[in-house]
Amino acid sequence: LASRLFSSDDVVEETSSPLKTPLPTWTPAAAQRSPAYEALYLFEALCLTASSQALLCIDVFFIDLMLLVAAELRVLNDNVAAVSAGAARSDSREDTAGHGSGVSTVQQRSREFPDTFSAFDVLVDRRMSEDMYRQLVGNIRHHQMIIECVELLQMTMTYSIFALLFFNMTSICLNIFVTASLLQSDADLVTAMKAVFTTPVFLYESAMYCIFGQMIIDQSEQLPLSAFNCGWPETHTRLQRALLVFMLRSSQPLRIQVGKTYELSKETFVRVLNGSYALFNMLYTFQGNK
Repeated sequence: LASRLFSSDDVVEETSSPLKTPLPTWTPAAAQRSPAYEALYLFEALCLTASSQALLCIDVFFIDLMLLVAAELRVLNDNVAAVSAGAARSDSREDTAGHGSGVSTVQQRSREFPDTFSAFDVLVDRRMSEDMYRQLVGNIRHHQMIIECVELLQMTMTYSIFALLFFNMTSICLNIFVTASLLQSDADLVTAMKAVFTTPVFLYESAMYCIFGQMIIDQSEQLPLSAFNCGWPETHTRLQRALLVFMLRSSQPLRIQVGKTYELSKETFVRVLNGSYALFNMLYTFQGNK
C-alpha cells in the first residue's frame, strides 16, 4: 500500500510539472496536452531554425561584401604601384641603348644628330607620361567606385550591426554572470556549461566583423604609400598634380562606421569586451551587496 501511495505521488508530480518547449514560454494548461503541445513544439523549432539560418545568411552576405571591398583595395594598391612601369621601361630603353663594351651605333648617331635624338627622347618621355597618366586616371576612377561601395555598405550595416554588437556584448556579460553565479551556488552544472559554450559564438561573430573591417582600413591606409612609390619624379606636371590629388584623398582611410559612432576595427572589438566586463562587474557588485 505504501509503495502504491509513493508511486501515485510521483505520477502526480510528473503530470503536474509543465512540459518543456525549445523556447522558455508560458503556455496555458490546454497547450500542455496532445496534440497542442506537439504543434507548439514544432512551431517553435521551425521558428528557431528559420531565424538561425536567416542570421547566418545575413552574416555571410555582409562579410562577403567586406572581403570584396578589401580585395578591390588590394588590387588598387597593386595597380597604383605598377604605374611606375612606364618609367622602368624608359630606364630599360636607355640601358639597352648604352649596352656593350664599345661605342654603339646609336651613340654614334646621337653624336652626329643630337637635335634629332633629343627630340625623339622628349617624344618618348611624353608618350610614357601620357600612358602613366591614363593608368592613374583609371586607378582614380576605381578608387571612386570603391568609395561609393563602402558608403552603400555602411548605409546598410550602420544600425543592424550596431544592434548586433550591442546584443553580443550584453549576451557575453549575461553568460559569464550566469556561469559565475551557478558555479558559486553549486547549482546545475549542465546549465553552467551551456552558458560557457555559447559565449564563444558571440565572441566569434563580433570578432569577424571587426577583423574584416580592420582589413579595409589597413588596405586603404596603404594607398598613399603605393602612390608615392610609383615613378612620379620624372613625369610631367600634369601627372604629378593628379597624383597629389589622389594622395590627398586616399590619406583619409575608408572605414565602415556603425551607429554613427563606432567603426568596425580591432579597437571596437576591444570596446565590446570592455563593455561586457563593465556590465558583468556592475551586476556582480549588485549581487554581492544583497
